[in-house]
Amino acid sequence: MQPDNESKHDLDALYAKRKSQHKSPASLKKQILLSHQQSLSWSKVFNRMTYMATAACTLLLFGVFMLQTQSPQPVTPDNLVYLHSLDTQLQSSTNQTQRLATNQKYVDAYRSYLNQEQTFALHHSKQAKLLLTPSGWKLTTCDDQALLVAQSLINELTRVQQIELGLNSGDVVDIAFAQNGIVLGIQSSPQPMICS
Repeated sequence: MQPDNESKHDLDALYAKRKSQHKSPASLKKQILLSHQQSLSWSKVFNRMTYMATAACTLLLFGVFMLQTQSPQPVTPDNLVYLHSLDTQLQSSTNQTQRLATNQKYVDAYRSYLNQEQTFALHHSKQAKLLLTPSGWKLTTCDDQALLVAQSLINELTRVQQIELGLNSGDVVDIAFAQNGIVLGIQSSPQPMICS
């Protein structure tokens, strides 16, 4: 162990002697130290600016996303509704007359559709829970879509024997639809309604 310590000590002494013989100019030493300090300061500033820019962009993107999800639909001429009124009694009686005429038109069209001598093509069916209301039936599907069935449609489906009699509130029913969305029939479902 002793020889290692001595050789190390001799090597250090030799290095110190050689270093003292060949000194670098002070200006070179100063220039190297100065350039090293400047490069460190610029890299720190650049790193800080990069972090701040990244944080600002992240906050900006988050703000834009929040504005997009919370902003209401803008009013455009396509979805703007103008209300005009003349006389409230005249208007209400006119509206009621128009509503009755429209309802009768749809009932007649549906009756003529059901009276056609063609086979009903079942396109799809859905399960729903039945709720009896004074104005007809309310059918609620698993995805919380409500289908209001008017009494006139119930009467028409009963007439053509496409609706099961004796249904009660809370019953699970199968609704049969044609390809164009018309209700073809309502029957009690043998399977329970399982919503996922």
